[in-house]
Amino acid sequence: MRSTSITQFIAAMLIALATVVLADEPPSNGMPISFSVEKPGQVSAGVYDSQGRLVRELLHAVPMAAGRQSLIWDGLDRDGNSLSAGEYSWKSLQTPGLKATYLLSVGSNYPPGNDWRTACGPGTHHAPFGIAVDQTGIYVSAHTTENIETCMLKMTPDGKERLWTALHPRAWDGALSLAVDGGEVFMLGHVKTNDGRIAPAQQRKQLLYVYHAATGRLAKRTVAGTAVGEQPVMIDVQWDPANDDMDASDMDAHAGVLVVAYEKKNSLRWYDPQTGGLLNTAEVPSPAGVAVGADGVIFVSSGDRVLKMSRKNKTPTEFVAGLDKPGRLDVDHSSGDLFVYEAGTQQIKRFSADGVLKTTYGVKGGRKDGLYDDVTKRSFAGFADLCADGSGGFYVTEATSAPRRTAHFAADGSVIREWYGGQRWAPHAATEGDNPNVLWVGSQYGWIMRVLVDYEQKSWTVHSCYQYSNLADGLVGDSHNEGCFFRAHRHNGTTYLALEKLPTVLKVDEKNWRLRPVTVCGAVRSATTAMKEWAGPKLSQSYGAAFQWNDVNDDALPQRDECTFYESGIPSDFAPTIAADLSCLTISSDKEGRHVKRFEVTSWTAAGAPVYGTLPQGTVFGRCTPRFDPKHFADTRWSAFLHRDPGTGSLFAAFNDWTRDWCDYDDGFVQKWSADGTSPWTVGQRTKSKALPGEIKSHLRGLAGVAHDCPIAIDVDGGWNMANLAVTYVWDRDGLYVGGVMDAPDLKGIEKHWYQLGGEHCHASVATLPDGDVLFFGNWENEMRVYRISGWNGWLRQSGRVRLTAPAAPHTGQGLTATTFEDAAMTKSLEVILDRQIDRTWSPTKLAPGGLRWTGTLLPTYGPAYVGPWSVRGDKECFDGSCRGSRDNNASVSFRFRGTSIRVVGKTGSNYGFADIALDGQSQTQFDGYSPEVKRDATLFAKEHLSDGDHEVTVTVVGWHGKPRNKASSDSWVDVDKFVVNGVDCDDAGLPHTFTAHADGKATLWLNRSEILSQPEPRSTREELTSKPIKLLRQQTPLQLNYTDATTTGGVLLQWSHPFQTKQSLPTSSLYPLTPGGYTMESLRHVGDIPKTAQSTP
Repeated sequence: MRSTSITQFIAAMLIALATVVLADEPPSNGMPISFSVEKPGQVSAGVYDSQGRLVRELLHAVPMAAGRQSLIWDGLDRDGNSLSAGEYSWKSLQTPGLKATYLLSVGSNYPPGNDWRTACGPGTHHAPFGIAVDQTGIYVSAHTTENIETCMLKMTPDGKERLWTALHPRAWDGALSLAVDGGEVFMLGHVKTNDGRIAPAQQRKQLLYVYHAATGRLAKRTVAGTAVGEQPVMIDVQWDPANDDMDASDMDAHAGVLVVAYEKKNSLRWYDPQTGGLLNTAEVPSPAGVAVGADGVIFVSSGDRVLKMSRKNKTPTEFVAGLDKPGRLDVDHSSGDLFVYEAGTQQIKRFSADGVLKTTYGVKGGRKDGLYDDVTKRSFAGFADLCADGSGGFYVTEATSAPRRTAHFAADGSVIREWYGGQRWAPHAATEGDNPNVLWVGSQYGWIMRVLVDYEQKSWTVHSCYQYSNLADGLVGDSHNEGCFFRAHRHNGTTYLALEKLPTVLKVDEKNWRLRPVTVCGAVRSATTAMKEWAGPKLSQSYGAAFQWNDVNDDALPQRDECTFYESGIPSDFAPTIAADLSCLTISSDKEGRHVKRFEVTSWTAAGAPVYGTLPQGTVFGRCTPRFDPKHFADTRWSAFLHRDPGTGSLFAAFNDWTRDWCDYDDGFVQKWSADGTSPWTVGQRTKSKALPGEIKSHLRGLAGVAHDCPIAIDVDGGWNMANLAVTYVWDRDGLYVGGVMDAPDLKGIEKHWYQLGGEHCHASVATLPDGDVLFFGNWENEMRVYRISGWNGWLRQSGRVRLTAPAAPHTGQGLTATTFEDAAMTKSLEVILDRQIDRTWSPTKLAPGGLRWTGTLLPTYGPAYVGPWSVRGDKECFDGSCRGSRDNNASVSFRFRGTSIRVVGKTGSNYGFADIALDGQSQTQFDGYSPEVKRDATLFAKEHLSDGDHEVTVTVVGWHGKPRNKASSDSWVDVDKFVVNGVDCDDAGLPHTFTAHADGKATLWLNRSEILSQPEPRSTREELTSKPIKLLRQQTPLQLNYTDATTTGGVLLQWSHPFQTKQSLPTSSLYPLTPGGYTMESLRHVGDIPKTAQSTP
C-alpha cells in the first residue's frame, strides 16, 4: 500500500516496535494484544503462524478512537480448534475507509427517472421493443421485464427528459407491439404466465394493456367480461379460450380503430378500444404487420405484399407487391406515406399514399459487425419495431443486436438521436488491458460492444459492435453466465477477448475491426457436427472426451488438422478464469479434495492463437481450503469464482460452499494463493443474521479484480428497493478486512439509489488510475455503472509477536473480554482483561470503575447444532409451528442432552429420504423417511434406559446427489421437528435458556445483538432481572453486558438456566472473549447500510 510520507512510515515502525507483546502466560489467560491508534479510523487485525498463514481474524474494520487499544486472543482458530504452542505474530491495519463517487452509467443513456426502479432504460432480459409517438412525446416499451424495473417510459418529443415511467402488472411480460391513440397507450403483451397481480380470469391469456398517455398509469374503466365497476384495462385478445397459445403478433390503433394481427391464424381482428369487445374478424394470409391509416384503412404485410382493407370492406387489395418479407409498418399521418420494414433485405422502404416507392433506408443485408460510426448507424440490425414521427422521419427499435438501440431518423435517413439499452441482464464490462478508457460491454445475448469512455466529461460512445456467438462455424457459444462474462487482455499489441469458460479466445482485428475466434476448448459432445465427425464415433459418443482447436491459417474457421482430441476430459468442475497471460485456471476434485488446475499457454500459432500444451490434465497450482469440501454438494454455476492478479501472480477464489441453487448456500469465504501456489489465508464467513463488516451477507458472486494488492469481491446483493447499497468486500494482501467500496458514498447532489447495483450483482471489474484511485465497474440490472473509489492513502500497519506456551483447550471457552472505563459514558478505557465469569462485588476498599463492558460469545453446552444447509419449513401442525429440513448429503443435526430417554421427531412423506442415526458416536438403524402420505410426529429414532448423564444424538442426511434412497421416493428430504427428552419436548429451533442478572446501577444485556435485559435507571441495591426463555442453538452467539453507575456496596452477577441445568453462573467453558469482527453494540454497523446524511463518511 502506498505510504503518504517517510515520516508516517517511520512513525508506524516506531509504534509497531513499541507495541510488541510477548504473552508468556498460560493460554487460559488469553493472549493480550495492544496497539496505538494515532487518529480515529477503521482497524482490522489478525493472528498469523510462523509461516505467515492467517489463523484467526480478530477485527474487521472496527471504528476506533485515537489512543491505546487492546484485545484478547484465546489461542484458538476460527473454528475453535487449538493451535500448537510456538511463536505467532499479529498484524493490524488502520485505514480512513473507502469512499465511492458515482461517475456515469454505460450501456443505457435514456433520461433517468426519479427513483431506484426508474433510473435506467427499459427492459432487462430483453430489449426495448415497442415504439410509439404522438405530439406529446415518445413511448418506448421493453419486450420483457421482471416487473422490478422500467417496462415503459415516455420522453419529451426531443427525447431529453423523461416524463413518466410505468412498471407492468405481469412479470416476464412486455410489449410485443405499442400504439398511442386518443390519449391512451396500447401495449400488446405476449406471455401466458402470471405473478399473481392480475385477476384469475385473465391468467394464462394474452392481454392488451391500456395506459394513460399523460400519466403512465393503467387506464381504468368498465371492460367487457369484467366485474361491474371500473377495472384496469386489460383487453383479452386470446385467439382461442380453449388453449393458452399466444397468437396475437402485432397491433395498431388510430382514430378509434384498434386492430390486432394473428399471423399464425391468418387473420385480423378489430376490438372496441373502450369496452374491449371483439367487433370483427377478417382472413388475411400470414399478416406479419399491421398499421391503421386514415378513415379506418388497414395496411397489412402479407407474403411479399402490403395489402389494404378496412372493417367495412374486408376484401384485401394490393397496395404494393414484390417486397422481400415485409414485416412491421406504420403510416405517417401527416403525409399518408407508409414505412415498411423488409426482413429479407433488412431495409426500410417508404411509399407514398398511392404506393410509389419514395426512399429506401439502410444498406441491403443490414448493418454488419464492426465499426459503429455515422455511416454504419444509418443501417439496421436486430430490427424490432418502427413508427413514423409525423414530420417525415421515423423511429426504430433494434432488440436483437448490439447496441440495443432506439433511434430517431430524419427523412433523409440521417440519425437525429439514439438511445441505448437496457442491455442484457446484469451486463459485464471489462477494461481493454490496463486502459480504463476502453470497455468491452455485454449487450444483446451473444453480442458485445466496444465502448470509449471520457471520465472527465462523464460520457461514452459506442465504437464497434460484434456478434461472437456462433463464430467458428458455431463453435463459439454465448457466455455461460448472466451478463456475458469475459476478460479483455492485451498480448504483444493485440487485444484478446476470453470468455470465462474453458479457453474460448477471440482475437480483435483492429485493422478491419472484426472479431476472429482463434482458440476454443471444450467437450467433444458439445462441439459442431463436423468436429464430432473428425473426432470419430468413439470420442464423439464419449462423455469425457475433449478437444482443442487452434486457428493456424488465420481464416477463423476450424479445419481437421487444426484440432487436437483427447480421450479424457478437461478437469473443470466450476467456471474457469482466463488470466492476463491467457493461461486458464479452474477447479477440480480428486480423492484429496478440491484443487486449482492451471493450463498454461505453451506456444502460439502463426495466426496468433494460444495453444494450451498441458491439456487435458494441466498442472496442480494449489489446494483449496478444506472448507470447500467435495463432500458438500456445490452447484457449478454459483459456487466458485476465480481471479488472478497479473501484477503479483496471486490467485483469489470466492467460494460458496454447499450451494444448491441461486443464493441458496451454507457458507461463503475468499481464499488467496501466492504465486507459488501456497495459500496464506482464507477469510470471511456467511452469517445467518444481518451481516457485519467482514461477514458475507447474501452470496459471493465473483471477484472484481485486485487493486493495491487488495482483492475485491462482490455480493449478489447489489442493493435494490432501497434496502441497502451494493455489498462488496475488500481485503488487503494479508487478509485483513478493509471494507466495502460503497461504505461511504458521496451523496452531494445525487440520490442514494445510484449506489445500488441491483437485485443480482453478477459481475464487476476494477482499474487503478495513475493517481491511485480505483475505478469500479458494477452492473445494474441493465447497464454498467462506474464509480471512483478513493481512500487508498494513509494506511497504517502495525505488527507484533505473541508466544503460545501451550495449546489452548479446543472448543472450550476461557471467559469474556472485560473492559473497564473511567467514565460511565464508556469513552475512556482503563484496562482490558479476560474475565472468567460475570460476577463482581464492590466495597469501600474495592471501588467499581466508571463503567464495565463484557463482550464475547456464548456457546451453549446443550441443545441442537446444525451442520450444512438446513431450512426452516413452516408447518402449523409441527411443534411451535415449524420444523427444519435438508436434502443435502452429509448435512447433520446433533442434539446434546442430559436424560435417560430420547426420541427424535420429524416428518415422513413421498419426497423424503434416508437418514443415518448415531447415539454417542455409535451408529444406529438407518431411518427411511418415505411414506405415501405426509405423516407428522413421526419417530426418526427413539432410545430408552440410557444412563443418567450427558448424551448426543446425531441425524445425518444421506442426500440426493449420487446417493441411494427409497425407489418410491421422489426426493431425499429429512425433516426434524423436535427432540423429546424424558418426555419433555425440545424444539428444533433451539433449547430455551433463561438469563438472570443481579445488579445495582445501570445494566443492559444483549444476546445475539438483541437486548434481552435492561435496567435503564440506576439502582442503589442489587435488583434481579430475568429474561423470557430464549431458544439457542449450540453455536457461537454474541453476548455483551454493559454495567455503570455502581454503588460502593453493589455488584453484578449473570446466571442462566435451561431444561438440563438449574440456575447457575454462566460457565467459563461456554464463554469466549472475541466478538465477530471485534464489534460491540456501540460500534455496530452492517454491510450495505444506507447512510442517513447527505455526505457520508465511513
